[in-house]
Amino acid sequence: MLGQLNNLKKLEIYRFQVLQIIDNEFYGNDPNQRRFFPKLEKFVMQNMINLEQWEEVMTNDASSNVTIFSDLRSLEISRCPKLLNIPEVFDENDMQHFESLIVSHCNKLTKLPNGLQFCSSIRRVTIDQCSNLSINMRNKPELWYLHIGPLNKLPEDLCHLMNLRVMKIVGNMEDYDFGILQHLPSLKTICLVENVLSNNSVTQIPQQLQHLTALESLGIENFGGIEALPEWLGNIVCLQTLDLRNCKKLKKLASTEAMLRLIKLNNLYAYIRPMLLLDEGDMERAKLSHLPQIWIHRI
Repeated sequence: MLGQLNNLKKLEIYRFQVLQIIDNEFYGNDPNQRRFFPKLEKFVMQNMINLEQWEEVMTNDASSNVTIFSDLRSLEISRCPKLLNIPEVFDENDMQHFESLIVSHCNKLTKLPNGLQFCSSIRRVTIDQCSNLSINMRNKPELWYLHIGPLNKLPEDLCHLMNLRVMKIVGNMEDYDFGILQHLPSLKTICLVENVLSNNSVTQIPQQLQHLTALESLGIENFGGIEALPEWLGNIVCLQTLDLRNCKKLKKLASTEAMLRLIKLNNLYAYIRPMLLLDEGDMERAKLSHLPQIWIHRI
């Protein structure tokens, strides 16, 4: 029935915990209708813990064309742990305005419908805590923001994202081949979040990152075994922001020589009390003395 609300632009469904199936009633009761949700721009489903199936629309004439979500810009499906499928109700030919996809904590999903997989207008993608779900990275010239993980490995077709500027990668860093990132010339911001269950096993930042010389912001989180920043950090000469979160054993920056090359660095964040001492007069703080303006944020 909701699909027949021709002026509906935003639909958000939260904590509808008794719902198990999205069926034809969701679209409408008129079997002769051919257009559903014609002006819907944003669709959110969150915390639908018993939702298992999302069915396609059924009409009297199965051979006729049906248009659904023709003006959709944003889709978010989060914390639907039993959901097995997203139906083929998204026609890539009708998705010229689609920009943002978030799928989070839906561990039983294994694939996206073709209309989402091959959408070329998409600009932002988050696939978070969906270990069995992958997305095609080809033919996405507008994609500039990507948040993925945990994964068994990084997608090989990442190299096709020539306009990607911001990337967040979650998972076991030792399982990933970061060499593929060297093929992303537009990448300006990267954040690496180690799996919190990794037992502090990560002792270094992936060396392949040293080749991302245009990088402006680098974040690392939950690198519980790292004690010093690498010397090659000085190669990232455009770096402006360094964000260190929950790196509890971190004691040292890179050497003075390496830090001297980071002439654009103006923000350093150190969260959750690492062993790194950056107060005035501390030895590690002295490595930043060449920077006329440096903001050090400690929590």
